Amino acid sequence: MLYLWATAPKLLEALEVIKSWGFEYKTHAIWDKEIIGMGYWFRGQHELLIVATKGKISPPISNLRKSSILKYRRTKHSRKPDEIRNLISLWFPNENKIELFARKRIKGWECWGDKVESDTALVSYSSEADASSSANAESLISVKRVSDETPNLPKQTSLNADYIAFYISFDIL
Repeated sequence: MLYLWATAPKLLEALEVIKSWGFEYKTHAIWDKEIIGMGYWFRGQHELLIVATKGKISPPISNLRKSSILKYRRTKHSRKPDEIRNLISLWFPNENKIELFARKRIKGWECWGDKVESDTALVSYSSEADASSSANAESLISVKRVSDETPNLPKQTSLNADYIAFYISFDIL
């Protein structure tokens, strides 16, 4: 399962990432930042949180599902609301989770990024051209665990094989 942030002008690029990683678009939510921003056609006040899956994954149970409009006041530039990560943890409490481009460490989550002491290292990345066979499409990104905080994961793994949810906390540039 993939949760991927995208700004409106970069929606097509986000959908390309989903496809190239072998995921299938399911739905999206809108984060209403409650503060108007900059923009060319419209002054942006929202971002999209795209949900995509690979394989058979059930959505959250019905009584835990939220509105598709998520209202959380924007804080620092590019920082995403902690409440979203908390929802993912609530929906999938026993599954392995990783946040790519993390800004801080969160208990119960692996993290990778240049703004945090990562407990995983990006080992390899295959381009879309390399993923022409289904075998390659299953391991577009490979990570190596560098801490023992989540010992249930193998030392080196494909993100797609061992994580139910990975959360990409950056804007498609």
